[in-house]
Amino acid sequence: MFEVERKRCMDGIAKCDEVLKNWDMRGNKKHEKIKVCEYANEVPPDEVARTFKAFNRGIEDGGGKASADYNLVIFHANAKYGFILRLSDMQERENALSLA
Repeated sequence: MFEVERKRCMDGIAKCDEVLKNWDMRGNKKHEKIKVCEYANEVPPDEVARTFKAFNRGIEDGGGKASADYNLVIFHANAKYGFILRLSDMQERENALSLA
């Protein structure tokens, strides 16, 4: 019943992960083969957004402008979180319909 919407959400999550997998949770772009810490696609998206917002605040407090790269990561983390919420809402609706 919700197959099209579910596929759209899964595609959206995959696209967000394509961006997030290029950033580690220290705020560095992935450029080395050695994994120092978790990548942004491996961490819950709300935690990624919170962490990168803190990085931006640190830059702004230092007198600089917010990083466009960090804003990109925040955008994709928030989008991924939205897709996940939609998927869970669909599951709840399916469960409600099956009980009715």
